[in-house]
Amino acid sequence: MINFDLLAEELKDINKNPHNIHYSNIRNLIDILKDGYLEGSYYDVSLKRDNPEIATLRRSEDKKISLLRKNNPKKYDDIMFHLSESIDDVKIYLFTDRIRSSVRKIKKYPISEYNISDNETVEKNTKELYEKYEIYPKVNYNTFKKEIIEICKSFLKNADEEKRISFQHEKEDEIKKILKEKYGIKNYIFDKYSYVFFDIVFSLKRLRKSYNNREGEERFKYDAKKSKGIPVNPNFMKIRILKLYPEKIEDYKELINYINKTPSLFIQDKVLHDIKKLVKNDR
Repeated sequence: MINFDLLAEELKDINKNPHNIHYSNIRNLIDILKDGYLEGSYYDVSLKRDNPEIATLRRSEDKKISLLRKNNPKKYDDIMFHLSESIDDVKIYLFTDRIRSSVRKIKKYPISEYNISDNETVEKNTKELYEKYEIYPKVNYNTFKKEIIEICKSFLKNADEEKRISFQHEKEDEIKKILKEKYGIKNYIFDKYSYVFFDIVFSLKRLRKSYNNREGEERFKYDAKKSKGIPVNPNFMKIRILKLYPEKIEDYKELINYINKTPSLFIQDKVLHDIKKLVKNDR
């Protein structure tokens, strides 16, 4: 039987604390509970691509999205799919202040700061190319920067935003021809520093693709050598199952052990009650 007073108190307690939202699915949740940590992933769009990050939504952004579940389910599904294909029926409330003050070496960044990171990469790499191509004083830096960015963007004009860019040989040859005609850059010089050029391309791709679509996203970043992520602990998180799928009965049987072991980790609402009932009746 659902204790509605307890449920109301749980939700009230969540709302009193600053929190971010991480969405997942039942299978991933079981892995998280088994490991004892909510671990991060490695993203193309990242402040530092050799560190794992945990993608979350701001509380305000999640409220907007949650309203769509009833009012516009199709749009809700589209938004959730865009955030991640692995998102389904699990919502994890992460208590931001408690995590930052208690979990070692973990920091939170808004996605807007990733814009800063990529812009810095474009600036740094453009300066490097300016030096390596040895075109000073024939061309001033500001002119070169404007032109090289336009050349890099030529890779992106017809690129499908949902797919990784493939650098075809004929396109590289076209770029080499432009650089040779414009600045006298020999092919072997381009090849030698092509990684600098393509770093600019990837940064421009991320700048174009990510930020408008990820408004409201924030990431927890940590050093994998010093931390395993956010510990599974009621002080740091609350877990809510959003929907019951009868066909996931085997997963629920595995999940119920964790629910019974640490009930304070889970929001005890109707869906959880129905999962317990489903598992009990299947025995």
